[in-house]
Amino acid sequence: MFNIPPRSSPVIMGGVLFFNRYNANGGTRVEHEVVAVDLHTGEELWISNWDNRELAFGQLFYWDSYNYHGTFAYLWSTVGSTWNCYEASTGRWVYSMSNVPSGTRLYGPKGEIIVYTIDLTNGWMTKWNSTHVVTETHIETYGPTGSQHGSWIRMNEGTTLNATLGIMWNVTIPTGLPGSVWTAYLDDKAIGNEIYGTGFHYMIGEDPIVYWAINLKEGQEGNLLYNVTWQKPQGDVAMWRVAYSAEDGVFVMQSKEPRQLYGFDMNTGRKLWGPTDAMDYRSIYSYNGYIVNGKLYYVSQFAGTVYCYDVKTGDLLWTYYADDPYGASEEWQKEFGANEWPIEICFITDGKVYITHSEHSPNMPLPRGAPLICLDAETGEVIFRANGLLRQTRWGGRHLIGDSIMVGMDTYDQRVYGIGKGPSATTVSAGPKTSVLGDKLVVEGMVTDISPGTDDSTLQKRFPNGVPAVCDDNMSDWMLYVYKQFAKPADVMGVDVTISVLDPNGNYYDVATATSDDSGFYHVVFTPPVPGEYKIVAAFTGSNSYYGSYAETAVNVAEAPTAIAEPTPTPASMTDTYVLGIGAGSIIAIVAIGLLVILMLRKR
Repeated sequence: MFNIPPRSSPVIMGGVLFFNRYNANGGTRVEHEVVAVDLHTGEELWISNWDNRELAFGQLFYWDSYNYHGTFAYLWSTVGSTWNCYEASTGRWVYSMSNVPSGTRLYGPKGEIIVYTIDLTNGWMTKWNSTHVVTETHIETYGPTGSQHGSWIRMNEGTTLNATLGIMWNVTIPTGLPGSVWTAYLDDKAIGNEIYGTGFHYMIGEDPIVYWAINLKEGQEGNLLYNVTWQKPQGDVAMWRVAYSAEDGVFVMQSKEPRQLYGFDMNTGRKLWGPTDAMDYRSIYSYNGYIVNGKLYYVSQFAGTVYCYDVKTGDLLWTYYADDPYGASEEWQKEFGANEWPIEICFITDGKVYITHSEHSPNMPLPRGAPLICLDAETGEVIFRANGLLRQTRWGGRHLIGDSIMVGMDTYDQRVYGIGKGPSATTVSAGPKTSVLGDKLVVEGMVTDISPGTDDSTLQKRFPNGVPAVCDDNMSDWMLYVYKQFAKPADVMGVDVTISVLDPNGNYYDVATATSDDSGFYHVVFTPPVPGEYKIVAAFTGSNSYYGSYAETAVNVAEAPTAIAEPTPTPASMTDTYVLGIGAGSIIAIVAIGLLVILMLRKR
C-alpha cells in the first residue's frame, strides 16, 4: 500500500513504479515531481523535479559490444521535438535529443525506440532509430574505432544530440491516400484510413470508409499493400476503431448508433464478419476493447457488461454483467432504472481479464463498493471480485501490472495500492519441552500476513499480534476488512499448516494438519512414538494469496520409568495365628520400648 497519488503515464521497469505527481490544487505544473517507488515495498526511491517536465515513457535498451554488455533503463520526457533522457535508477539527466521526428513510436527487438513518419501529402516515409543518434554522433566525434569497443552513451553524456542522425531510410510512398496512420508494426506494415467528422476518432457521414496499408518490410519499404473502400451498410452513422491485433491479423470497428461490431482482415482490409447483434443501448459511447489470443474483449461501459467474441468469426462466446449490489448509486442510474457499474478493462494477462469501475463525471460522495473484478479469459467465470477495494481514476492512468503486482490509484482515498501475492510468517511452539514417553504434546503457533502494507501503524494497532493469513476464498472480503474499514466477514477460514517431525531415529514424517482460525492461531495434539529428541516443523506451503513459510522447535521425550514390583500380601490365616500367639508380657514389653523411644525424643 503506497501513500502516494500519481497523475498519469505510469511506467513499471525492473520492479520499480515511476509516475508523475502533482500539487493537489488541480494538477498545475508548478509543483510537478517524478517519483520512483519500489513496487514490492512501496518505498520511495527518489523524487526529482526534471525542470517541471513530465515523464512520458520508459525504455529498457540492451547493448552488446566487445567490451560493454548490459541493459540500460531510461526514462524519457518530451517537449515538442526535444526528448530528454534520464537514468531510471537515480532520475539523473543523461542527455537530450533535438529535432526528433513525429510519428508512430514503437520499440525494436533490443528496446531501441523506432519512429515511422509518413507524409501522405508529399509522398514520403522515414524510419528513425534512437540508437543511431548516439552511435552516429559517437562516430562523427570520436571515429569508428572507438565506437567498435562499445562505450555506448558514456562519451555523449550531458549533451544535446541532433536527432536527424537517427533516420535510417527515407522512401517514396503513393500520394492521395486519405486520412492518416492509426497503427504500425515494426518491419511489417502501417495501416491508415480517413477520419472525418468531429470528435475523437469518429467517422461520421454517408461516405464510404477507405482502409489502406503501406509495406514496412526490408527491401519493400513504401510499397502499397492495399487500398480498400468499404461502404457502410447503414447511412449516416458514426464508426470508430475499438481494437486491433497484428498477431491475430484483425482490427474491429463499432457502428455507434446501431451498437454493432465489424471485424476486418488487417492484411487485406476486407471485412471478415459483422454486424454482431446489437448491444445494450448504453454501449453507444463505448470504445474499450482488446484482442488477446484470438478473442475480442469489448466493454459496454455504462451497461456494465463485458462481451467476449471469437475475433476470427465474430461469434459471441460469453458475457459478464457487473451488477451493483448496493443499488442504483449514481443519479443517471436512478434516472434510467439501471443497476450496474460503469466499468473498464485495465489489462489482460495470464489468462485473466482485470476490470474496475471508472466514470467520467462522478457525483460526490463517490458511490460505495466500486468493484475490482478478475475474470477467467476463456470462460468469463469470476476468479475474484472485491466490492469497494479500488475505484480507478479516469484521468490519472489506468491500473497496470508488473512483476505480478497490480498497482493503481484508488480515488476513494487518493492513495496508490499494490496488490499481489504476499509473504507470510509462521511461528511454532511445543510443550511440554521435556515429557515422558506416552505423554501427549501440544504444538501451536500463528500464521500471519507480513506484506509491506501491514507495516502501517494503524494496522499494527488494530492487529497487535499481526494480520492473520486467511484462505483464498475469504481473501476479497478480508482485504476489505483489513484495509477499507468494512465489517469483519463471518466464518473466516485460515490456512492449512502441516506438522512434521524428525524423530530420534532420523525418520522425517507428517504427524498432523491444522487449519488456523480468524486470529491466525492453530494447534494440534500428538503422541511421540519413541523416546529421544524431536525436531518439530510447522509449514504453511503457500496459496494463491501468500508465499509459504515455516518454523521449527524441539522437544525431548524421556524413557518411561521402570515399574517397581509391589510386595506379595500375607495370607489372612497366618496373620490370625501370629496375633493369637502374642502373650501379655510381650505386649507390655512393646509398650515399654515405645515409651522409651518417646522419652528419648523428648530429651533430645
